[in-house]
Amino acid sequence: FLASPPTNLEVADIEDLFSLAHHYYTKTPASFRKDHQNLFGSSLIALKDDSDVSQALCLAVSVSEILQANQQE
Repeated sequence: FLASPPTNLEVADIEDLFSLAHHYYTKTPASFRKDHQNLFGSSLIALKDDSDVSQALCLAVSVSEILQANQQE
């Protein structure tokens, strides 16, 4: 989570910010988004203390998801 909002963000940066967000959204496996849905929603109310994924070194991704991602590239 951001400790503070970016202070040097300008109107011209918005398109790049959304492009970057879209890139990470498309590269995040659907199974990870499903397992950690509370992190990707519009509300943090359901956020649990055990939802810390900042130290995740390896994401559990199914073989079919990997194959599907490779076919799209």
